[in-house]
Amino acid sequence: MKVFNFKDVKLEGNLRWLIRGPNFDMRMVEIQPEETPWTQHVHPWEHEIFIVEGKGEARSGDGGEPFEEGDVIHIPSDEPHAFVNKGETVLRFICCIPADVDLEQIKPFNV
Repeated sequence: MKVFNFKDVKLEGNLRWLIRGPNFDMRMVEIQPEETPWTQHVHPWEHEIFIVEGKGEARSGDGGEPFEEGDVIHIPSDEPHAFVNKGETVLRFICCIPADVDLEQIKPFNV
């Protein structure tokens, strides 16, 4: 067992890689106000997301969906998506993905 504070994990761009496990990876994503760090993109794995702090919009190929602290988001595999912070403070969310995915499989998606 290991217990630690997420702030003790180095922020790399917009990500803190909290857990790199044999089955899944857990990341803390941090997005500053009015920031959209990644263009809409697509990849062959799903995301499970829990909004820890802030509010924003999850954008997909067919529009956007607002979210706020406490919300849960599921992004299926191969669904175009992007996130934007719509609040006045940092947006933080936990994002779980399968372990050892090939990040080279992330492809930009033009609407």
